[in-house]
Amino acid sequence: MGELDVTAAVSATVSANERDQLRRGLTKRKSKHIQFIVRFSIGVRRNGVKPPSALDEAFAAWRLLPERPEGLFMELKTRPRLAHGSYLSALWAGIVGAFILTIGGVIGRSLGLVEMNPEMGLGSMITSTVGPGVWLFGFFWHLVNGAIFGLVYAVAFRTFGNSGLKPGLLAGAVHYVAAGVFLGVVPVLHPFIPEQAPAPGWFALNTNFWTFSAVLLAHLVFGSIVGGLYYRSARKRATPLPVHDEVRVAA
Repeated sequence: MGELDVTAAVSATVSANERDQLRRGLTKRKSKHIQFIVRFSIGVRRNGVKPPSALDEAFAAWRLLPERPEGLFMELKTRPRLAHGSYLSALWAGIVGAFILTIGGVIGRSLGLVEMNPEMGLGSMITSTVGPGVWLFGFFWHLVNGAIFGLVYAVAFRTFGNSGLKPGLLAGAVHYVAAGVFLGVVPVLHPFIPEQAPAPGWFALNTNFWTFSAVLLAHLVFGSIVGGLYYRSARKRATPLPVHDEVRVAA
């Protein structure tokens, strides 16, 4: 593959050292992976190095394509700069995710598949009673928890410099591990467990197959919702790339 000779002026904020680090880190990657980085990354940090500019990302991707179509490079020039979503969007994403999980839980219990009732469990943990009002209190607490975890996810996305469905699924898996440990210590915290209600056990292993699966699926769905909505917010907050003047490829 020929060497890329860039004759136009690159942004002054990007040093030659940063461009060299970018080329060394990316030349061994497949072009498909590079395109994914350019199109969907919102601030990836590599090896502790300051993230390269979006313009350098576009050059690196275009350079590694087998045919280097000029039309694709022209399209890459219009990609947004790396950006972060807002914390407010993460908060609302967490609330939306928690609400969707509540609907899924209600459907699962109505079908006789899911044994756990997290809203009633949260409400009765504080009030030491049960009833419609307690469920409603637990429901609002569940939404608040969703908002809090949405903000936690946003901090993680900003720390690792990436968001979207796949990072959201990964964050949801980590969240599931934490929730599974919490379920194991619920008998210490809840006044009704295990005297009046069975303990779910670590990772809900004392429940039936559908409940165990629902706990895992719920956290993965929550993570994908927060990751996707946060990424959407980042796209809206992004600014266009500067236009490059000329590119020449050596034979």
